[in-house]
Amino acid sequence: TSTGLYWVEVKDIHNCKGRDSLIIPVIFSNPIINIGADTSFCEGISVTLAPGNNFVSYLWQNNSHEPIYIANSIGIYWVEVTDSHNCTARDSMQIISVYPKPVVELGQNTALCQGKTITLDAGQGFTNYSWQDFSMDRFYTTGSPGIYWVKVTDSNNCISIDSITILNNLDTPKNFIPASIGICTNTRNAIRPLGIFDSYLW
Repeated sequence: TSTGLYWVEVKDIHNCKGRDSLIIPVIFSNPIINIGADTSFCEGISVTLAPGNNFVSYLWQNNSHEPIYIANSIGIYWVEVTDSHNCTARDSMQIISVYPKPVVELGQNTALCQGKTITLDAGQGFTNYSWQDFSMDRFYTTGSPGIYWVKVTDSNNCISIDSITILNNLDTPKNFIPASIGICTNTRNAIRPLGIFDSYLW
């Protein structure tokens, strides 16, 4: 277990002796590696485990022999490396949790009537909201065409983004009944809106 000269003397059944020796000039230290601390991260993210490139061989928990390993699910990961002096070392780490991404839904693309507005709701329960104009409220109200998006962050620091397109401002129906009509005494006249509409309220 240490440097120095080592020899052995042997004697056979004929009482003949022989001696041999060797020198251990240096004791090599085992390599030191670190593939990272135990961690958790958000869905869709992975972590690259890399013990270093100065080894002659690698052995991962799944029998891979690549110098790096990309992990994206919970579990225990380990690697054993061997250097040019045939010294080995092993390290391990654990992915504790993979958090689901938050769900944000602004709704389907839509159009607005002239003079109307729409209030977009990014949903409750998030720790941070960031809209396209850097406003940071849960709700966003607009009456103009365009693309609107929001980025939300949850308590695990996971991020999701959703967007909606306000296509255009639709003209408000107008001039669909005559300005005036004549009615004779003791008769009736029908007022008929011109055009096709989804609903009517008299």
